[in-house]
Amino acid sequence: VEWKGKHSGHKGRVAAISAQSYKMINSGEGGFLITDDAEVAAKCAVYAGAYEGLASKHTTVPGPEVFADLPVQIPNYSVRMSAIAAAVIRPQILTLDERRAKYNRRYAFVTEKLVERKGNMLSIPVNTPGMTPVHDSLQFNLSHDMTDEQVQKFLDEAATHGLPVELFGHHSNARNFINWG
Repeated sequence: VEWKGKHSGHKGRVAAISAQSYKMINSGEGGFLITDDAEVAAKCAVYAGAYEGLASKHTTVPGPEVFADLPVQIPNYSVRMSAIAAAVIRPQILTLDERRAKYNRRYAFVTEKLVERKGNMLSIPVNTPGMTPVHDSLQFNLSHDMTDEQVQKFLDEAATHGLPVELFGHHSNARNFINWG
């Protein structure tokens, strides 16, 4: 995602990138972060498991002067990304722009058809001006005029066509904070 021509991950000190299944960068599980802040990078490397001089094996961490005695000051959580996951990720980065364009074309086609056929029953959020999205999924709002029974019928019908539709706020949706226990 870009904001006014710049990757949104470069707006703050740190950007966290998910690499879980179904993401644009997919290693199956996990993720990584990007930062230009040497202290943050060193701390994250130590948290991930750069102890007993292991930081020197990394090619993208700050020098040993930044690490100083961090390995004895903060915990090692051993959450390193495996070499296999990293190897799976690297070639995907080279195709991000191409895949974003493909996904966005597909999204435009599908949303146009949805609005043509069922625009009275749903609304699709409009992109904020200045944002260049990655439309790798589709979110929409069903009409407030629909009954619970109609919503369930919609979900059931989508399922019969092999279309995975999740209802935000529903008891079965993992993204509903109420379900987090």
